[in-house]
Amino acid sequence: MRPVSIPPSIPPKGRERAVRVPSLESAPDEGLAGRVVDFVRHHIADHKLKPGDRLPGEETIARTLGISRPVVREASSTLSALGLVEVAPGRAPRVGRLRGRVLRHFLEHALITGQAEAHHILEVRRGLEISMAALAAARRSSAHVRDLAALAQEMGQKLHAPEEYVALDLEFHRTLAAATNNPFYVQFIDACRAAFESSMDAGLRHRYTVAELNRVQSLHLEILDGVRRGDSQAAENAMTRHCDDAMAALYRCTMVPLVPESGKAGHPETASKPRKTATGVKKIPTKPRNQRPKV
Repeated sequence: MRPVSIPPSIPPKGRERAVRVPSLESAPDEGLAGRVVDFVRHHIADHKLKPGDRLPGEETIARTLGISRPVVREASSTLSALGLVEVAPGRAPRVGRLRGRVLRHFLEHALITGQAEAHHILEVRRGLEISMAALAAARRSSAHVRDLAALAQEMGQKLHAPEEYVALDLEFHRTLAAATNNPFYVQFIDACRAAFESSMDAGLRHRYTVAELNRVQSLHLEILDGVRRGDSQAAENAMTRHCDDAMAALYRCTMVPLVPESGKAGHPETASKPRKTATGVKKIPTKPRNQRPKV
């Protein structure tokens, strides 16, 4: 396996290399509200505004663009929904802080409407979590290690209580994300929480032997050990095995092969479909709980 080469830290604030701002070209036919959205985005970029900084008010934007205030109000609702602007009654609009809600709604919509399945997200998650573990080992603080150790210990006590274990497992992975000092990992974990919870729960319920369940916990301890020692390669290797085991368990319960052959039974397009829960988020059908191993 290739050696892992990870930058040990993030450049201090104020010393980042100059980054070209992405193009803010307007999309065609967006209408007047689209002009307001573009105006605000350009204003943020041109003035190098930061989260929480004040933005021009409704009246100023309407006068500058020569449009009505209701149009500006409509655009403000769009910007708020996207998380680009924070609005509150009686307050001037502010630049929005980084949040994963737009991505979360996008992913949950894909699952609810059947445009994607849990195993699709798990495949994407695999690559991200493997690199995340390596980065966490290189950049973690002592506080991150303490939090991960406490979570791992509690997980070991809840291994035969799937719902409680999954909640702790999600927090373990979120803490790993925080240890990378890369905000996008945290946002991704938060955005995918519902999808991850469904796939993790299904995967855990389809480990039918004590040995399989113990391996789940053992791999988390290996990830923790790699992070604690600052060994990116070890953390990456353990996360790779953990993700591959999780994918194998999920594919097993959905009857989708790891390497599907086009046109044959078990291909993702012909696999059995997850069912919807009362909340609308899909969960994978599982065998009755009485098939869990007795300890």
